[in-house]
Amino acid sequence: MLFKLINIKDYMVTRDIQLKNIETETIEICFDDSALVGIENFEFMKIGNLYDCKIMLFGDVVTEKIERAVKCDIINENIKIGNRLLVEVLVGKDIYYVTKKYLKKNSQEKFFLFRVSRKDLIQVDNIIHADFKEK
Repeated sequence: MLFKLINIKDYMVTRDIQLKNIETETIEICFDDSALVGIENFEFMKIGNLYDCKIMLFGDVVTEKIERAVKCDIINENIKIGNRLLVEVLVGKDIYYVTKKYLKKNSQEKFFLFRVSRKDLIQVDNIIHADFKEK
């Protein structure tokens, strides 16, 4: 998905990246620790520029709609980004990724409820976060 970089909030070794989805106009606040874990990282990003980004949801599966819980419609159960096999989900009109551990084995469910605690930037253009690469 194509995003416009709106703002960067720097911390000591990490930062929060504010992005606007060009298609859906959703504003995302994403955690970026790519410079902490790899030489090839997302520090090249500049405010005002457009980037093809992949965002991963962190949190946990819940059984009922609670605060910060979203309905994740499963698009694809086997998306590979770097060395990780992830699940591609649709939340409203926005695409995200979650780890496969959240899916029940042999389940026919096409969605699950997920309480989001954080969103991480895991790929920008052709650069993949170092945590997703072969060690």
